[in-house]
Amino acid sequence: AGTGRGRPGGPGHVQAGDGLLRLYVSLTDATDNRRIWTEKFDIPYPARNFLETQEAVSAKIVGALVDSFGIIARLLMQEVSYLDLNKANSYETSLLYYIWESTQDKGNYIRAIQGIERSLATDPYNQSLLAGLSRLYSADHHYAFNRIPENLNKSMDLAKMATGIDDGAPLGRLAMAHSLFVQGRKQALDETLKILLSMDLTPYALSVVGFFTGLAFDLEEGMALQGKAAGLNPRQPGYHQIVPFLHHYSRGDFESAMKHTLLLNMPTNVWDPILRSITYHKLNQPYAVQNAVEHIFVLEPDFKNKREQLLRAMLFDGRWMSLVSEGLWEVGL
Repeated sequence: AGTGRGRPGGPGHVQAGDGLLRLYVSLTDATDNRRIWTEKFDIPYPARNFLETQEAVSAKIVGALVDSFGIIARLLMQEVSYLDLNKANSYETSLLYYIWESTQDKGNYIRAIQGIERSLATDPYNQSLLAGLSRLYSADHHYAFNRIPENLNKSMDLAKMATGIDDGAPLGRLAMAHSLFVQGRKQALDETLKILLSMDLTPYALSVVGFFTGLAFDLEEGMALQGKAAGLNPRQPGYHQIVPFLHHYSRGDFESAMKHTLLLNMPTNVWDPILRSITYHKLNQPYAVQNAVEHIFVLEPDFKNKREQLLRAMLFDGRWMSLVSEGLWEVGL
């Protein structure tokens, strides 16, 4: 039992007892008084450094609420999903990129391209729109959609424009890193990631840097960055799970690798059944392998011709390409 301070039904309250302060924080929609989010934080009491503790808790609250994949952004994404693109403002349109990134669904990809290109026609110096479109063009090669001529040149041009608008903001640099990643330009990517890590990054941006770092340079370092990001906001794009997946798969821990495939949350993207097929094979589940392989060709009928591009653009490093390629060979691909 402890002593409560504050109103339990209000925006927040604190309980103290047994050497802990338990802080409850809530977010309520003022229009209908609907409780949207509640979280609790346990803080040692008395804290050795109260200011540091206060800053750490504040960072977690900010990350959970206002990160690119925070609760507020996710609520707005739900609304934008059904919005007439002709009526969307620049901010609403920029959210289309994050809807695509959270689902990796081709339909959302096309909608994001259409919406952002339309908004840039009237708002050509909007950094968020430029960076989003740059990453969509990079994704055209990343996922072997191959719909856009000169996709990588265009993605880099847009990334440079976004960076030029505000060199101190991470959006343009993230777009640049994405383009460099899918092009396989290791030295330039390394330099860009170092610049990003010198900036004040949101949890989302830190998780993206962890994704690029893990696949291009060091899995453990990438996982550490992703873990730090998850500590501030655990809701990040599912495809970031590819980094810990490879960590476990490469060490023969196929049960743990399978858990990460279930966290991908991209059922309409070909990488979902690719990773499941090779892991099911290692777990000796032939019927599951067969279903996953069939699903690959449902999502990408031209998979055999696009196989090398998909592996190279996603996995970057020859070690991971060889590892996954061997797994695909074992399942007949």
